[in-house]
Amino acid sequence: NSANHLHSLIDDILDLAKIEAGRTELEITHVPITSLLSNSLVMIREKASKHHIALETDFSQDMESLTVKADERRLKQVVFNLLSNAAKFTPDGGSIRVSAHLRGKELVITVADTGIGVEPEHQELIFDAFFQSSQGLIDKTAGTGLGLAISRHIVDQHGGRIWVESEGEGKGSTFSFTLPIKGRPARRRKTQEKLVLVVDDDDGIRNILTKVIKADGHGVVAVANGEAALEAFR
Repeated sequence: NSANHLHSLIDDILDLAKIEAGRTELEITHVPITSLLSNSLVMIREKASKHHIALETDFSQDMESLTVKADERRLKQVVFNLLSNAAKFTPDGGSIRVSAHLRGKELVITVADTGIGVEPEHQELIFDAFFQSSQGLIDKTAGTGLGLAISRHIVDQHGGRIWVESEGEGKGSTFSFTLPIKGRPARRRKTQEKLVLVVDDDDGIRNILTKVIKADGHGVVAVANGEAALEAFR
């Protein structure tokens, strides 16, 4: 379990590094919304069933044929993060409801649960990297603290916004995000590529730093000591 948790953490750090550096290009296709949401629910059905959590949907009639211009893989990532969190923080016997409807020129997708809720002072902080609520993790695996931060970046890339509503501890949470119906989201500006010199005598640290920096779109020269660093620098 610890190894899997560490693997997830490293993957999420690399993912966030690429997104924040503007090194991710959205692969825009026409995404059928009801199909994407239904398939995402399948991914948490077993966990929900194990904890007797009811899964519900509420799609307006215009959702049946609606497609949006989006990166389907990234959009699935956002929905799965929200569903996974809902399942993690909802006590046994609770419920999770996924809703989708149109509001003006945007699509609103909502994941509501009957879980532990989010205190008002934490409702902005939970979208920061590594911030985690310490409540309600009895018998359930802690996450990496990066899922919501990554989700916010992905939604921003698509020209939408994401937020949470909750009346506080024990009152459940409602996470919502929007997507524009028309137009292609603007691509983020790429950062200038640099060549980075990494110096560390620990092989593992050198490897992790190399992966993170490459994910940021830069070249890397990694060496083990000061003498080699001077040589590489020259």
